Amino acid sequence: MWCLISLYDNQDDADEKSPDLIPDGWIINKFNCWYPLDFKISTIKKYARSMEIPDYDKWKKCKIDIIEENIDNYEYGLKLMYKLNKNANLHSEIEERGRGLRVKVKAKRSLEQHYSSNSDEDDNILLKDKPTSYPTFPKKQKNQSQLFNETNNYCNNISPQRNEFDTLCFTNKSTVQSSSSTPSSTPIPNEPSKTMNKCKLPKKVVHSCTFDFNENSLLEAIGHQLCKLSADMNKVKSNVNYVKQDVSSFIEDNPVTNRQPNSNINSEENHLSCFPLKNENELLAMESTLQNGEINYTNKLVSTLIFASEGKNISKVTYSILKIMFSDELLKYYSWKGQKNKKPFSEFKICKVIIDAVRQKFPEQKDSRNYIISSIMSWLAQAPTRIANKEKQKKKRETADYHHRQDYEDNIDDNNINST
Repeated sequence: MWCLISLYDNQDDADEKSPDLIPDGWIINKFNCWYPLDFKISTIKKYARSMEIPDYDKWKKCKIDIIEENIDNYEYGLKLMYKLNKNANLHSEIEERGRGLRVKVKAKRSLEQHYSSNSDEDDNILLKDKPTSYPTFPKKQKNQSQLFNETNNYCNNISPQRNEFDTLCFTNKSTVQSSSSTPSSTPIPNEPSKTMNKCKLPKKVVHSCTFDFNENSLLEAIGHQLCKLSADMNKVKSNVNYVKQDVSSFIEDNPVTNRQPNSNINSEENHLSCFPLKNENELLAMESTLQNGEINYTNKLVSTLIFASEGKNISKVTYSILKIMFSDELLKYYSWKGQKNKKPFSEFKICKVIIDAVRQKFPEQKDSRNYIISSIMSWLAQAPTRIANKEKQKKKRETADYHHRQDYEDNIDDNNINST
């Protein structure tokens, strides 16, 4: 027999618990059980399936809440565990069905009820209830000549300062003329082309003028001008970004004594100045600060991480926060629960800060804690890979710089030989 429980990951926090399926032999009482907490997840599942006898020396005593008892099938228990992980209500009888929200539909009277009877009164009722139908009102149709006169008057009533829109009106007239060329209609003479106004900018101003094109290619010219305008806008944006980078680098290089003494330093930079943590001593110092510090400091750190992190989903935001707070050289020695002979990362207080920051950034996300923990586990496991990739990129840059330097020296030698 197996038992479905909620295992408390942290006994101090009642919210940090996850569902699990364990044999009945592991349970001590209704609130405690023996659990191989320091083992791998695959080993824990293997022990639970085979109903392993608890090892009191190596296993830990954990706090639990019993959800379901006397489960005789392990696979069925796993299905219940997955269902409990997604929904707080395990059984469908507990769910609310939304009583009173549906509107009762009135029953329509069918014609069979009246035709089933042979009385003349029912036939009279049917004739009275049947709505009377009226014919559609005829629409007044316009001749082709009237359509042309209306479009001609519309184009003539536009303000006298006309430039590129004259061509549009002229094309509309030509389309009306071509569509109205039927055997019953009279032929319509072509409208004479109107001269375009000249450009109002002086000739000294360097620009690509649209008025240099003919009327037939005006729309194409406008399209080219819009493409040039978008390219210029992208150049302006890139230049603004370069200016921002230069200004920020200048501010960083400028010593603090040259700045104004009353300048307000950003609070975000104050709280993130000690990050990223590069070794275990810095991590332990931060832990002591969180344990002995005030609640106000923890709340400010959480709000700072919310604004400093980037990403549109839980995993991207979690990766961004971990990248800000820790170096890969430190994280390569840790795993979430201490698997693979590494140090457990879940025991630190700073994990609660990370989880709170991501939860506040996604308040409407259900079961966000499990997603955050899985993201932290994957980030910790990939720390050695990231370090190896950084070393490869560094070697590539060094080799490229070496080749560039050699080419530069060879060019200088060739120039010296040619000059002599």
